[in-house]
Amino acid sequence: MYGKYSTFRYPRFFTTGEKLSSAGRFSFSSRLMGEPCKRAWPSLLQDQRKRVAVQVAQYCEVLSKQTSDALESETGRGIRDQYLLPDRPRSAPSWRPILFPRLSKQAAEEYLSPMNAGEEFHFYHVDLSPTNIMALDDGSVMGILDWESAGFYPRVWIGINPG
Repeated sequence: MYGKYSTFRYPRFFTTGEKLSSAGRFSFSSRLMGEPCKRAWPSLLQDQRKRVAVQVAQYCEVLSKQTSDALESETGRGIRDQYLLPDRPRSAPSWRPILFPRLSKQAAEEYLSPMNAGEEFHFYHVDLSPTNIMALDDGSVMGILDWESAGFYPRVWIGINPG
């Protein structure tokens, strides 16, 4: 989905699934050039850091213009979120996001009350951190990793999500 609406690179996924152990989900994807910004950042010059920030902001703007009438993943299923779920099952590891069911606009408004869900849901990466942004030595962003929790969220949640 995100590839249809953007000009940036992301890994091509070959397969994904659930591990049989408690280790969680797994994915096999293509490799992106560059290194994570977390590692590249100290060696980047001020102009290069600004280029990274501008490119990532542009990507986020492009993604957020894609909307849905439901709180859902980009495939139309439930989202994976560890903060929206009210009661985490004791058996679930704290690091593993819980599959949250797809909610229509009305159901999301009721569930998220008193937070204003807004008129539509916007596409959001959820885990856009320096470890998931791949950059080259010149500050060019080569792509973004870790899309498994991406989906359509209330605009207000994008600004306050603690993840």
